[in-house]
Amino acid sequence: MKLKNRDIVSFINGCAALKEKKLPIKIGYAINRNIIALTEAAEAYNVAREKIIKEYAEKDDKGEPVIRDDYYVFKDKQAFNKDLEELLDIDTEVNLHAISEKDIEKCDDSRYDALTLADLDTLCIMIK
Repeated sequence: MKLKNRDIVSFINGCAALKEKKLPIKIGYAINRNIIALTEAAEAYNVAREKIIKEYAEKDDKGEPVIRDDYYVFKDKQAFNKDLEELLDIDTEVNLHAISEKDIEKCDDSRYDALTLADLDTLCIMIK
């Protein structure tokens, strides 16, 4: 299956909340397996993203990117955003472990934590 880098990043970031929930075994297993499968792609994305940041960020006296109010300061923000969007739109071949809608319905059982809309949005790439 091909996923865009933006979907991989969204999944990895969204899984932080999911890992805190009590979920049916099959869903928890699939999430963990998919995190492992997508971690390599996410790392490659992060390396490329850091390269883009270093290219466009203003530098301090030590040659390090300038950060103000928790945000990088860019010389040419439009060019940075264009390159970042291109990076986010790259397709990556991945092998995901899928779950069914029936598996998701098991979360309605009182033994498990309920899924939020954000959780479902995170899981959508792995629902067959």
